[in-house]
Amino acid sequence: MSRKAGIAGVAAVACLLCVWAVWRANRGAEDRPGPRHVLLITLDTTRADRMGFLGYRAGDQSPTPNLDALAAESVVYPEAFAAVPLTLPSHATILTGLEPFEHGVRENSGFALVPPDQRDFRTAAELLREAGFRGAAFLSGETLDARYGLSVGFDRYEDLSAANRLGVAALDDRDAAATTELALGWIEDRPERSFTWVHYFDPHQPLVHHGPDSDRMLAAGATLYEGEIAWMDRQIGRLLQACRARGEWDDTLVIVVGDHGEGLGEHDEETHGLLVHDATIRVPFLVKYPRGRRPDARPASTLDVFPTLEDLLGRTPTPGRGASLLREAPAGRGHYAESVYSWRQFGWAPLRSVRVGDWKLIAEGDERRLYDWRRDPGELEDRAAARPDLVASLGDELRRLRAEAPPRIRGEARRSGPGHVHGGYFESASDDIPAEPRPDQEASLPRPSERMGVYRALDLLRLELDRVRSREGGERVAALITARGLLERLDERAREDNPAAVFWRARARLILAGLDDEDGWPAEFRREVLTRSIAGFGAYQALRPRDGRAFDQANLARLELHRFGGGEAPLREIEESVRAQEGLGLAGARASPSARAPAPRSGTSARPSRTRTGPCARSRETPPGAVSSPICAPGGDRADRDPPAARSFPPREVLSCRVGQQIPVSSPATRTGGARTRSPAPPSGARSDVPSLTVPCA
Repeated sequence: MSRKAGIAGVAAVACLLCVWAVWRANRGAEDRPGPRHVLLITLDTTRADRMGFLGYRAGDQSPTPNLDALAAESVVYPEAFAAVPLTLPSHATILTGLEPFEHGVRENSGFALVPPDQRDFRTAAELLREAGFRGAAFLSGETLDARYGLSVGFDRYEDLSAANRLGVAALDDRDAAATTELALGWIEDRPERSFTWVHYFDPHQPLVHHGPDSDRMLAAGATLYEGEIAWMDRQIGRLLQACRARGEWDDTLVIVVGDHGEGLGEHDEETHGLLVHDATIRVPFLVKYPRGRRPDARPASTLDVFPTLEDLLGRTPTPGRGASLLREAPAGRGHYAESVYSWRQFGWAPLRSVRVGDWKLIAEGDERRLYDWRRDPGELEDRAAARPDLVASLGDELRRLRAEAPPRIRGEARRSGPGHVHGGYFESASDDIPAEPRPDQEASLPRPSERMGVYRALDLLRLELDRVRSREGGERVAALITARGLLERLDERAREDNPAAVFWRARARLILAGLDDEDGWPAEFRREVLTRSIAGFGAYQALRPRDGRAFDQANLARLELHRFGGGEAPLREIEESVRAQEGLGLAGARASPSARAPAPRSGTSARPSRTRTGPCARSRETPPGAVSSPICAPGGDRADRDPPAARSFPPREVLSCRVGQQIPVSSPATRTGGARTRSPAPPSGARSDVPSLTVPCA
């Protein structure tokens, strides 16, 4: 054989190898196990018993026609439960398959998922990236911003990051339509193998009116809460339609799961976070499996999402408390849920529950309550006294599952930085407050169930303060009267050693005193309210000395006091406060009062959001050298000022009411193009989204 022939032969073989490699690579994507596309839709604050596919107002009155249609081609899990009734830790569980005490994210305030080098587990995004997927997440709530650690493994993470959220009085969130629009752009040009996570926040307080969707639910006798769900479902319909039109629907895995529910007044909890009853722990859960897979439905947990992904990818599911939905659940598996929110924010006992079979035990301090939850879904009849044997065995199970699932992180759970003043949650825990009380301390702590009167008043006060800032005319006056009545009630009933109550009473006075000054509200009355606000923040500092927000909020009140004729003393007190912060080594200390106003945002994309409009939109610039008002800081939108400005504030004589008068604690608003605006009242006779409350006159 000639030398030329030998070279030609080698070249031919090399060419064939190249052709085979290309063919094999192209075949590889088809031969890989599992779906080609994964769509994870998480529903914030959505109760399972408000889903049409789970029996709520079926047919034309269902708030979820698009999810109902998806359910028809999916496996629905009617008995599905979250591990915690708070957004951030619940999503951490969904994305890791771990209990909160394993992944270390225990509540919304003060925690973040640790980096990969400080943990021995992966997230769903990391798992799918290793399998060749490219991932994008589209988030609707500030609580899931990248700084909380869930963005690792995603190629694109569309959150609501902002440079400064000091003093935000309601959670920043994005409307479902705006979030869907962002996701549609990704789906239109998605890669060959994609992981898409879309998070919807709409049913979360504050509730707003969505035109025809809300009108349809109100006309059917439902509430604004169901109207929010109907609006969210409409946007989910757009998302699903785009996925179908894009092709490969049979190779697409769709998971729809809630992070937690909403109290809606059950057990005296209007919102969520404190209690572990099924109003906030039971969640909607359905899965459309790829290529015709259809396993049997069974009791499910949000821990089951991650091992199901592993199983569908051909991996052996990681041993843990979660279990692949393609397999039978482990015999006798207990479902655990917790809330340490009561401990960290209020100094009360944490709540934990375990559910095995028909029975659910709730442990609260030294008290145990037992419910036959299938027979008594509202958890109204405590059977502990009648079944001490079950109380003992479930108590053993609760201790066992905690002991068998130690933390999976190295060192301390990563803190997310200073707390933020949210309307959606009470945040009064500084970094020196541990995740749980000591075992010898827990039994002696106050039980949340004994403090629900104060908690409900605080909860309603937050909601009313938000309505004061966002409503007009009579609706706003009604909200203001209610807020003042609730504040007076709390002054009479709240204990002075309750950090959240002390902080939020002071916070409420700062908000009420800082509303627009165009209406003639007496300056001397504002000074009186601000003086009480400053004293309240001082009392909070004594309870939580390392929480820098107390300094910040007190200094905002001092600036307002100076603005309303309080003289130079408040400015001197600000300088003393800044020095005290620096002496304690607290972040956030400023060098001068003029630095008290938050800086304008930078580097954020223009996109619709659920922010409100107000007088700050009229003046966005501060003259050079002037002391910026914390009411209308540069930037002007809700996330960049403290507290948000409101419309006209009625003089004191307008705020008269009859003792015992019923004041409705909610009224409708609407959202247009991602921004909140006021809407016409709902149809006559329609129920409010929150029950009326009798309040004393202020």
